[in-house]
Amino acid sequence: MTSSPWPRKTRATLSWQHLSASDAESGKRWAVMWDTSRKPETASRNTALEGSERAALDRAKHLLRMGFVVYELRDADGIVVLDEPGIKDRLGIKPEAVAVEDPLSDAVPDPSPGEVNDTLARDMIDVHGNGAAGIARGNARNAAVAGRTEQVRKWLAVVDVIQRRQVPSL
Repeated sequence: MTSSPWPRKTRATLSWQHLSASDAESGKRWAVMWDTSRKPETASRNTALEGSERAALDRAKHLLRMGFVVYELRDADGIVVLDEPGIKDRLGIKPEAVAVEDPLSDAVPDPSPGEVNDTLARDMIDVHGNGAAGIARGNARNAAVAGRTEQVRKWLAVVDVIQRRQVPSL
C-alpha cells in the first residue's frame, strides 16, 4: 500500500462527532442580558444564551457594535460575572460621554429664524420628499417629550414652512 500524497488528518479533526470533551459544550449556558434601548425595568430585558464565556463576550461585543445596550454577563450558574462597565472595560471599549445633541442649535439661530427655517425646510424636502413634514413633526414630538420647549417651537416653525412649500399650485 502506498502512502497518500496529502497529509492524513486524525479522526478528531475530520468531524464534529469526534471532538474532544474539552471542545464540546458542557450543556451549561452563559447569559448576555441586553436590550435595544436603555430601560429601567429588568424583567423585560432580552437574554442571549451562549455555550462559553468567550462566546458570550463575542455576542456582547456584537450587540454593542449594533448600538444595543448590554447590561450584564452571567455565568452558567446565573451569577453576574461582568456588569455594563466591566463588559466595556474587558472588551476595550471606552465609555462614551453622554451628550445630548441639539440638531437645530447651529441650523436655526435666533436672529433670523425665518430664513434659516426656510433653508432647513428646503433641505429636508430635498432629502425626505413628502415625508419631510412627518419627520419634522416627529422631531418636535421628541423635543416635547424631552421638555425642550424652545426646540419644539423651532421644529414646528420648520413644519409650517415645509407644509407651505408643499402646497400644490392650482
